[in-house]
Amino acid sequence: RAIRQQAIAMTDVAEQWDDTTVEWINLKRNETAAADTAGQQEAKGLDAWFEYMEFTLRRLPKAYGVRLAFEPHSGLGPTGVRSLYVRRGDGDKFVRANLEYLPDDSESPGSNWYVPLRDSSSEAMDGVWSEPFSAGESTPETVITCSVPIMFLKNGKTSFDGVAALDVTIEAVIESLRKLDIAPEFEVFILNPARRVTISAQGGTACKKEEK
Repeated sequence: RAIRQQAIAMTDVAEQWDDTTVEWINLKRNETAAADTAGQQEAKGLDAWFEYMEFTLRRLPKAYGVRLAFEPHSGLGPTGVRSLYVRRGDGDKFVRANLEYLPDDSESPGSNWYVPLRDSSSEAMDGVWSEPFSAGESTPETVITCSVPIMFLKNGKTSFDGVAALDVTIEAVIESLRKLDIAPEFEVFILNPARRVTISAQGGTACKKEEK
C-alpha cells in the first residue's frame, strides 16, 4: 500500500512542479537556486528532479527504483528530458540511469509499465502492477512496477501527460507476502493491468510467480 500511495503522491508533485520546488530542494542541499546561465539553471532543475526521486527511495526501503516519464508533447517534466530513472546501487548509493521506454512501441520495455496506462488511464488512477520484467535500467534485477498516470488539467481539459512509477524486486515482493499471516482458506495475489494473477500466496505457503 505504501508503494502505491507514494506513486500517487509523485503524480501530484509532477503536476505541480515549478521553480519554487527547485528552490526548496536546492535550499535543503544548502545551495542557492540562482545560476549564471540558462544551461546551469536547466542542469540544476534536472538535478532537483533526481534529488526528489532519491528522496522517495529513502522513504521506501522496499522500493528498488523510481520512474518518471512524460509524453513527447507534455509541458511537464525537466526541460528537454522526457524520462528519468533512479535505482538503488551499492550500499547507500543511488544510480541515475537512462530509462528505456517508447510510448508508441508495445514491444519496448515501457510496454510493461507505461503503455497500459496510456491506453486506459482512467482505470489506473489508483495504481496498477506490471508483469515481472527486466530492462537495461533495472539490471540485474527482475522487477514489478506500480504505475500511476500523470494527468494534467489545462484549459478545462484533462490530458494524459505521463507516468510515475515505483519498482519492487520480485524477491522483495515474495518476502513481503511470505510474512503475511494468511489463513489456509485464503489467498493473496497481485494482478497485472490485464487482470491476470502475477504473484500469489495461499495459507502461509511459499509465494509463486504465475505463468502467462
